[in-house]
Amino acid sequence: MIVRRLTPGECEALQDWDPDHTKYAIVNKVHRKGPLKGQTYEEVVVQADGPRYKQCGNGVTSAVSYWLAYRYFREVEQSVQQSLPQAA
Repeated sequence: MIVRRLTPGECEALQDWDPDHTKYAIVNKVHRKGPLKGQTYEEVVVQADGPRYKQCGNGVTSAVSYWLAYRYFREVEQSVQQSLPQAA
């Protein structure tokens, strides 16, 4: 039996993210030569698969977080209503 590993794009789709959401990263670099030596700048780079998998694994699926928040607030509302005195 062969087990296939999910691609980073498939992991992003499971998280309900846009395609290639984790493909690019902003990296801070330092000028090493010339008149700008020592100054920092940002560069956009394509990430390897490892960091992309990690970002997907640390992410929270928006549908799940919405469901949890909905259930939580529904329970709070019910407990508040139960604690209020009933009108006769």
